[in-house]
Amino acid sequence: MRHIAARYVRSVRESRPPCWLTLWGANGKGNGTGKTHLARLIAECVRMHLPATPPTCFLSWPTICTRKQSGGDVTHKLGFAREAGLLVIDDAGAEHQTEWTAAYLLDLLNVRIGRWTIMTTNLSPAQWSDRDHRISSRLHRHGSYLLQCETADWSERNEKPIDNQKSGGTVAAP
Repeated sequence: MRHIAARYVRSVRESRPPCWLTLWGANGKGNGTGKTHLARLIAECVRMHLPATPPTCFLSWPTICTRKQSGGDVTHKLGFAREAGLLVIDDAGAEHQTEWTAAYLLDLLNVRIGRWTIMTTNLSPAQWSDRDHRISSRLHRHGSYLLQCETADWSERNEKPIDNQKSGGTVAAP
């Protein structure tokens, strides 16, 4: 994950042609692996190298969909997402799927062709294909990276034993 992230940052900083990076983990093994954290770090590393206004935009896709479905106005936020130098679409596929959610995601991805975009998802490319083949197709185009992120959950990797006589168990390290 670190190697691909560094390559992506280098590509932005060297003004190479924009591409997409999809960080995914499937079958329950992708939760807590650091996909969102890594996407945020990449955005922070490239912010000053992007001339667009805004340079970066972070969208929690389930939050956008929930707001829209409850009658909220997401037009302003999606407008920023369309124009951002780098867009991070976080947790795509975790929303309650409707025709609207698939259509809006597809529309947003179509606008982002040829622009720096990162998407995090727990769905595999095959699951995206089953859900909406058009979205799956866009994730594979234009020299984009699809990185499978399967590792132990972050909280599990940081568990360290403490003095069992005092606590009677283990806790996650601070």
